[in-house]
Amino acid sequence: MLQRRVSQDSPTTSRDLRQWWDHGKVLIQQLCHEYTVNITRDITKSLEDLEIAIVELQALAESTGDRRHVEELKVKKALMADLLDLYRSEHRDSKELLDIFYQGLPKVSSEDNAALEGPLVLEELHAALNTMPGGKAPGIDGLPVEFYKFFWKELGEDLLEVLEKSFRERCLPLSSLRAVITLLPKKGDLQDIKNWRPVSLLCTDYKVMSKALANHLRDIVDSVIQTDQTYCVPNRSIVDNVSLIQDILDIS
Repeated sequence: MLQRRVSQDSPTTSRDLRQWWDHGKVLIQQLCHEYTVNITRDITKSLEDLEIAIVELQALAESTGDRRHVEELKVKKALMADLLDLYRSEHRDSKELLDIFYQGLPKVSSEDNAALEGPLVLEELHAALNTMPGGKAPGIDGLPVEFYKFFWKELGEDLLEVLEKSFRERCLPLSSLRAVITLLPKKGDLQDIKNWRPVSLLCTDYKVMSKALANHLRDIVDSVIQTDQTYCVPNRSIVDNVSLIQDILDIS
């Protein structure tokens, strides 16, 4: 029998429990929608731009007889439309639900918060870079991990300076705000667009920054993530949950 942990503010009656559960599901849906709302807006704008380009090229094709570019844009439009459907969301705001969601959640201590907000140093960036495997496709700038590792002595301090300025001004370089989207085949009929998986290729400098920031978080996540979450938390193993399930089956 699984033990359900409750706090002082948790529901005490069956009706309260059902309402609490429904509120939670709505909030989860809202958080998912918030994550995708900007993607949906960008894809919609791209679709509108493609539609305009198709109309202009169709007029040109009628006079020249060359329809190759029109067909290429139509394929791009079909791909963008499929992505739009994938990321479509219905955004709703509800401060009340957010307040309910945040009740009872653990908080980071003042000391840990100060450490998290501390500046990145060159050694952290270098350590993050060294953990990244090679042989991966680069982002829009075409600079792979191997390039940064080879030229780190020349580029390291410059990258740190750029990131420090970016954090102060809350604005990353344009290349760090862009990704190259490519398609990887899945199983099934590859003539069906749903059997292709979109993958975003990010620039290496952005990934180095992200990894360094993730390392900042690594040392404190176990204090705010509930103990039942064993995957991707330092000093915990997903095998623990397998053992827990086995113990539950043995006891029940």
